Amino acid sequence: MKILRPLLIVLSALLPCALAAQNEVVQMGAVDGEILVLCTDSAKNVLYAYGDYEEADGEKVKGKVIRWDGSKWEAVGEAFDQGVLVLYMHKGKLYAGGSFTKVGGAAANHIAVWNGKSWSPVGRGFDNAVLTLSEYKGKLYAGGLFAKSGSENMPGLAIISGDTIAADAQLKPRSGTQAYVSDLQKWQDKLVMLGIGYTIGKFTGPVYVFDGKSWSTSGLTSIGINYMRVYKDRVYMGGEFIGDGSIKNILSWDGKTIDNMQGGTANRVMGMQVAGGKLICFGDFNKAGDVRTWYLAAWNGSTWEAIPVFRGATNPVRAIAWYDDKLIIGGKFKGLNKGTVKYVCGYDLKQQK
Repeated sequence: MKILRPLLIVLSALLPCALAAQNEVVQMGAVDGEILVLCTDSAKNVLYAYGDYEEADGEKVKGKVIRWDGSKWEAVGEAFDQGVLVLYMHKGKLYAGGSFTKVGGAAANHIAVWNGKSWSPVGRGFDNAVLTLSEYKGKLYAGGLFAKSGSENMPGLAIISGDTIAADAQLKPRSGTQAYVSDLQKWQDKLVMLGIGYTIGKFTGPVYVFDGKSWSTSGLTSIGINYMRVYKDRVYMGGEFIGDGSIKNILSWDGKTIDNMQGGTANRVMGMQVAGGKLICFGDFNKAGDVRTWYLAAWNGSTWEAIPVFRGATNPVRAIAWYDDKLIIGGKFKGLNKGTVKYVCGYDLKQQK
């Protein structure tokens, strides 16, 4: 007992340090600039990213999509001439959409596909930026600021099949209006669209629902909704808006009723991702419901939870993803773990209490 007692004292002193070290974010490689987009290929367990960086793990990657191989970042093909705004996996291929018009010096008007060796244009592309991509009933839908593909009118929404880009003949913009789509999400057997400038029946949006045959409106009227995710069979919508006074910057909808999610967030929501059985939201907010937060918060279906490990970050989160059973966080942040973690990191949500 005389020998064990000092040993127990030492172990008890070390235990808080061990727990503190465990409850931390982990740097993922060496990236020298902001991460803006994250995307995972769950079938191949691969993580892709794009951002405002010059180098990643010693490789020149300015303007390029990068891929995490489990230990380091590497470039995916040639550089884009302007920003990539969305990355999306569809039928085993990686698609990029954005404000770019070239990749590797070759024309690729706002959309390109990676075939495993090089980037290729998709049909004639578009005349303006692609903001969102989503699969619905085996087809790839693209939404954005565009009005045309080649000479064909295509106001904000397009259906892509291989190299063929087609308009949705049912969706018509209001006269004199520049229609656009900011997000698309599959929900149940339907496609939900966030858009501006369309009129269906007596409603003008911004939330529209396609059942595979025709479009209808949701009746939701909050302007400023920009992002969606589906979680526990409800559609979650975030942005910068105030509803009836109890709704602020985020809400959930089941097709009939709205939940104000305990009063929402104190500032805008910039994106969401289902991760570890929870809905993770990020943005410029420092409060969700009555919970103090730091750019990130978790919604478990009924209440908000803080992610305090992000306390100390000096800039907001700009992208999140679920990869290798960890929450991947990208942005312009610094200051985590005494300044050793910046721009992109991984966090095990099982550490959340």
